[in-house]
Amino acid sequence: TALPISYVLPQFLGVLSPQNDLWAKVQINFMNYADPSDGCSCPRTGIIGTKFLFPQLSTGLGRTDVGLQFIEQIQEPSWGHMMYNPYEPATAVWELWNGDTEGPGMNSRNHHMFSSVAWWIRAELGGVKPTSTFNNVHEIYVARAPGLSYVNSAEYIVSSGRVSYSWERRGGIHCRTVPENQSPSNPTLPKHADLVIGCGS
Repeated sequence: TALPISYVLPQFLGVLSPQNDLWAKVQINFMNYADPSDGCSCPRTGIIGTKFLFPQLSTGLGRTDVGLQFIEQIQEPSWGHMMYNPYEPATAVWELWNGDTEGPGMNSRNHHMFSSVAWWIRAELGGVKPTSTFNNVHEIYVARAPGLSYVNSAEYIVSSGRVSYSWERRGGIHCRTVPENQSPSNPTLPKHADLVIGCGS
């Protein structure tokens, strides 16, 4: 079985495109990896593969729901296993997937090894995604993942202040809100009240 990164990285870097004859086969193999016969829909990636796995699922394949399966998984290897294993429930991200059973060498319980998923949670599930920064002006795309209701608010700290976003369902209507805010780095900017920036079915 090929390593997950062998499916993810060529797509993410644009080496493999939909015009390539191998594209369809790679998609099938990748989704078989994401939903394997052993029932563990687990990342099974290292530090590099994890970084590219989730963005590719969302922006490349439109399968944010599969990324959510990885997040919710409690079998090893997964973040859920770190938090909910019966031996040593984590309070921070581990250096190793199997930190609870591995020896003490190079086995930190507070490590950035698999923390890149935090960006994906905020950007894709939470709906706050920075797209560019120029001269301290930040352009940020705001939209939650379609069809998912796992996260209803997100926050992002930039050099000029705090960006917050939340949404709620009112009957059959979704409403997106920017909360009251004050830039901590520029207190001369006026505060604004909660602002509904859009509602739609």
